[in-house]
Amino acid sequence: MCFNSEIALRQHFNLARFRATENNRYFVRCGSFGISGLISPTGKILESTACFDEVDLAVAVPIEQRALTVFTRWGDHLNWVSGILLIGSLVLTEFFHRRANNRETPLAADPT
Repeated sequence: MCFNSEIALRQHFNLARFRATENNRYFVRCGSFGISGLISPTGKILESTACFDEVDLAVAVPIEQRALTVFTRWGDHLNWVSGILLIGSLVLTEFFHRRANNRETPLAADPT
């Protein structure tokens, strides 16, 4: 997929900032004609290039032991579990709602 607008290239680079914070890791992004750079685990941009620039960027990436985040441990499994629980609760709610409505209610006395 090729993007010719600077807005799309900046958006891709900013998404990499989220990945860095999600995983609590340094993130190196190399774009063929977009923005390349080094992002800290807090999302701070440490080094970057401009859009459409053909430059060499040499960065030192710190190697350090960092704590695992919930996303790093569970990844998308947490989303799946949340979705299944949501659907299950909706099904149970509908089941109990229908069950309560189907109970026979005493008929009013017929005046005739």
